[in-house]
Amino acid sequence: MNSKVSWGEIHQKLTEFDELPNMLELVSYFEMNQ
Repeated sequence: MNSKVSWGEIHQKLTEFDELPNMLELVSYFEMNQ
């Protein structure tokens, strides 16, 4: 999996919905699963 691509997709979706709490949850999720 290309982490840069996945992060780009996540960023695009978050930009569309503009939900910062969800972004913080995703950051925590990725940090735990690296």
